[in-house]
Amino acid sequence: MQKRNLEGEVLEFFLAEANEVKKRTFTKQGANNRVLLSDNSWFQFGDLRVDTSSSHIIVEVESSGGVTNLVKYWLLLDQKLITKQLTLIHLFQKKSRRDYLSHLNLWNFLSQHMEKKLTGRFDSRLFTFDSGSLKSSLQPAILYFRECLRDNSAAA
Repeated sequence: MQKRNLEGEVLEFFLAEANEVKKRTFTKQGANNRVLLSDNSWFQFGDLRVDTSSSHIIVEVESSGGVTNLVKYWLLLDQKLITKQLTLIHLFQKKSRRDYLSHLNLWNFLSQHMEKKLTGRFDSRLFTFDSGSLKSSLQPAILYFRECLRDNSAAA
């Protein structure tokens, strides 16, 4: 039985939105989608990234809880390894109403502190989705992504 590529399925909706407005996208872990930390250490620069003249719009997809893909942007912005404003759209799969609730609470706590510390440089939104009804459960995140693309319509 072949493993489902949930991340890829989710990102297809966001890629379609970016393509609709002719935005160049960066995905996967290639050299053009990394931020170098040291000689042999780097972070992936989003599961999906769209660059504009003034900002980076990032989509991260999680099949379980966690804060690594949130906190890495604090490090990158704080150390000025990223200099443009960053908008993070962080998507978490949920299989039940209380699934990963403690992780999501921790994410909200950290995100609020990051936004205060990085005033004007960082904005983040957390969305949850159901893998059984991807398109409908992703609609709020897709609409927000569309709004971010429209607000940052200048070319990179």
